[in-house]
Amino acid sequence: MAICTLSTSLSLIILCAIMLAEASLDIASQKATFEVGDTIVINCTTLSHSSLSIQWFFNSNPINENQYTGISADLSQLVIPHSNFSNAGNYSCALSEEFATVQIQVGEKPYPVTNLRCFSFNAVDILCTWDDGGPTNIPTTSTLIYKRFYAEQSSPGFNWIACPDTDTSVKCSDLHNYTHSCFITVTNTTTAASTTSQSLQKMR
Repeated sequence: MAICTLSTSLSLIILCAIMLAEASLDIASQKATFEVGDTIVINCTTLSHSSLSIQWFFNSNPINENQYTGISADLSQLVIPHSNFSNAGNYSCALSEEFATVQIQVGEKPYPVTNLRCFSFNAVDILCTWDDGGPTNIPTTSTLIYKRFYAEQSSPGFNWIACPDTDTSVKCSDLHNYTHSCFITVTNTTTAASTTSQSLQKMR
């Protein structure tokens, strides 16, 4: 925040505008989400104040001065090596009473789900359950996709044949005369990566 005294004097108005411009801060990181173990680098720039005057905060708490340094006259850099879950949060750089803040997430790539099980009374309505593979510490989306199959009698036994996506044939719609199964996939996705688990579920 910059404080200026208003005046009809042109010279004071110009001085006030210069003070406002000089007080601006900009904070930036090469990305917002880091994988556990990555080195977090955050830069804070100021127009004409010395970067040595910049202070850093994590979740409003002061950061030890040995973690950041003045790279140039107008650039202060914060470096956090070997990041972990506890390093996720809000980072701010401050100059006088002005703050600039960036939010950083630190997490793991998603793990494949385990114990994937599905059940159906009619091979149309399907109930699936699974266990998460492990915590990621970042928002994770699970997407379930299933592909229907039907059993065609052969000698001996049956052959499992995939139903086309637009299938309207009796073989895939007559649930009373044919044994059906579903090929189930569950994909966990984060901003870092995605993993897929799959299971073949036979249903009658």
